[in-house]
Amino acid sequence: ELYAENSSYGKDRPIFTTLGYPSSVEEGWITSSEEKQAKMLARILLTDQFSGVNVTFWYNHQDDIYAMATWGFYGLYKSQDEGSKILEPKPAYVAAKAFSSLLQGFHFLSRLNAGGSEEYVLEFADANAAESRYAAWTRSGTPVTITAPLKKGSYQIFSHLGDKLSELRVEQGTASLKVSDAPVYLIPMNSQVNAAE
Repeated sequence: ELYAENSSYGKDRPIFTTLGYPSSVEEGWITSSEEKQAKMLARILLTDQFSGVNVTFWYNHQDDIYAMATWGFYGLYKSQDEGSKILEPKPAYVAAKAFSSLLQGFHFLSRLNAGGSEEYVLEFADANAAESRYAAWTRSGTPVTITAPLKKGSYQIFSHLGDKLSELRVEQGTASLKVSDAPVYLIPMNSQVNAAE
């Protein structure tokens, strides 16, 4: 619809977004933490991929050391003393790094049917469509078990922070997977990844 409304610019016009999520809340309109910020960052980046967004700008680079309200805690790095040149990354930074590392060289291909509107399974493919990688999560606050069509093979499951969790073997082209509100990445076992570096 966005392209249709701006057809005079052509369908190749890129879409940019600026988004963020706080790691601490003072106003009380939302509950958050550094851990939740990291989960939401991964979900935002993945959602932008299947929504056709070309570039996502994250607000903000680092927390505001003078902030006394929610708006000061959107950073990927914690507040530092004035003049400090050392930046301390928050979990959100680690989540952004994992997203970039695990999906580097891959583009969004499709959203797969996982049984409900709250559940997401996204397929990403390399330039030659020779390999697929997946990301999965649910918007529900309760973990659920989903069944999704995945290519046959063995997969390493990574957390949204890039940690290895478990392995999954897909035999018949479908697999059951327990997901939560924190995205996980399914990467073929023979793939080269450096998420934990």
